[in-house]
Amino acid sequence: MTPPERAAPRLSRLWSRRWEYPFVTQRVIQFAQQQNSDAPFRVLDAGSGVTFFPYYIRKEVPRSEITCFDSNTSYHPMFAAVNKGIDAIRAAGADVILPDPDMFREVDLGGVMLKSWPVFTPFLEADKIINLPIAKHHGLCGVTLGMKNWYGILGGQRSRLHQQIHQSLVDLAGFMLPTLTIMDCYRILLRNGPTGGNLEDVALKKTVVAGTDPVALDAYVAKAYWDLDPERLPYLQLAATRGLGTLEFERLPVKVRQLS
Repeated sequence: MTPPERAAPRLSRLWSRRWEYPFVTQRVIQFAQQQNSDAPFRVLDAGSGVTFFPYYIRKEVPRSEITCFDSNTSYHPMFAAVNKGIDAIRAAGADVILPDPDMFREVDLGGVMLKSWPVFTPFLEADKIINLPIAKHHGLCGVTLGMKNWYGILGGQRSRLHQQIHQSLVDLAGFMLPTLTIMDCYRILLRNGPTGGNLEDVALKKTVVAGTDPVALDAYVAKAYWDLDPERLPYLQLAATRGLGTLEFERLPVKVRQLS
């Protein structure tokens, strides 16, 4: 990125689980500290539920500007309980934005199922989009990885998307192609997803998978950790047919790095 471009990191759907958000937080902090700039570091924590994510970021990166958002109205009382009022939130450097209709823009997604749909405006205004999903099992579509992660940017009645979830995933992925996807596989949810049953459902893999082909990344992680071939994940086949990426991840050049 070069100034004055703006990036909108897709900071995953951070469910309030102690085994998920610390790793994502640590990597975002490291990324911010590596930037040789005094410009504000803008973070959009979308579809996050309730976590302490903004506070950790703000503590380590004072120049950060953090916006928290979730379209699930059931989270609103929890936001208030955790943050103890808007003054405490602002003092920590974060804003909680309730789903005011003014914060969405009706957009033609150009999909087979998804036609016109409200999208959270900051994602429409960014020059670069970074997708940071967490690898999890999903009871309806098999896994929730990079493509499923985009549900967090939508308003409206998202439950309708589950009626044709595989086509919905592809329509959304075709609209919001990321500049980069960084898959958090440090701890993965093997079953009972996407919210999880207990810690026995979690596997410690200490791995990050990154790349520019969203289809290849989803295909690789699904195979590596759930032994799921693309034939068992219809959305991957639809995405490849649409030209969003390749299923043949083994043909792509790969670099492996051991991190201490």
